[in-house]
Amino acid sequence: MAGTTADSQDLRRLAKELRQAQDEIEKVARHLERTLANLNWKDHVKDRIDADCRQATAGLRRFGQTLNEHSRVVDRKASELEKFLSR
Repeated sequence: MAGTTADSQDLRRLAKELRQAQDEIEKVARHLERTLANLNWKDHVKDRIDADCRQATAGLRRFGQTLNEHSRVVDRKASELEKFLSR
């Protein structure tokens, strides 16, 4: 891994942080959906808010999935680095 400057433990911490961020994003999305679903409110304003929130939570979930994918890549890079350094 010529030219690589990294610490595998730093990479592991980053991967963990990425997974935790994904978990937090999912919690926020679920909480918002539950809150809106439990409101006793029906009119055009609520419909617009619901639509905006559905779009936003879908975007949040896509971002969360991206974070999860990045965490796997970073974990794999840490493993490769550890393997290389143990030679």
